[in-house]
Amino acid sequence: MGLLDYGEDEHGLERCELGSSSIIHILRDSRGFLWFCTRVGLSRFDGARFTNYRIGKDTSYPTINHILETHNGMYVIAITSGGGIYRFDQHSQRT
Repeated sequence: MGLLDYGEDEHGLERCELGSSSIIHILRDSRGFLWFCTRVGLSRFDGARFTNYRIGKDTSYPTINHILETHNGMYVIAITSGGGIYRFDQHSQRT
């Protein structure tokens, strides 16, 4: 399963806004990034811009309930739409 949306609009231009205003959970990770769990996916803020992710194979936008960072820098993501737990490797950009 991969990440389907890297924050581009319909013209291929990068967006710099939060993916949704409906924020469910926020995490500040060990690298200083802010992660926002929203009703339409996962957003990461690096201090200057947002990167928006959609988790899973489905083309719908899953609600992300929670994100945890593991001791080795991986992330565990819980979604409600369709259910499931995903492991996300930020280096490879894969779930």
